[in-house]
Amino acid sequence: MMTRIVGEVMTGEVVEARRETPAGELARLLDRHRIRGLPVLDHDDKVVGVVARADLAGRRARCTAAEVMSTPAVTVHPEQRVAAAARVMERHRVDRLPVVDEEDRLIGIVRSVWRVDGVVGVVNHLTGLTDLTCLTTEAGPGVSPGRRRVP
Repeated sequence: MMTRIVGEVMTGEVVEARRETPAGELARLLDRHRIRGLPVLDHDDKVVGVVARADLAGRRARCTAAEVMSTPAVTVHPEQRVAAAARVMERHRVDRLPVVDEEDRLIGIVRSVWRVDGVVGVVNHLTGLTDLTCLTTEAGPGVSPGRRRVP
């Protein structure tokens, strides 16, 4: 079985915001790109938080990303295994992870496609490559707890 790493499945084109980006602009970015969340960067392109659509609910349009973002951002590195990224997503109940370099600068994003019954799928939207990892938490008929690749 081939072990995939995050760098192979991440998307390098990332919609991002800065701390000072107004909430109204954040909402427009989310709508325009049909995404549910985006990373927030500082002046050095380091990921300092993440804004999800839910973070904007009931907020004034003049609020900034710094005021509504979730911190700290949960991130992964490109050399991490996809299975490890899937576990991080499941543990933190997030559906996207900014991918950062050794200096915590944004280089991509990886997002889950499915989160049903413990199955987390990670897809690269540029190539259509999909790597599915099944994280089973309970044994069922013919299924033992653990991790297995889903064909």
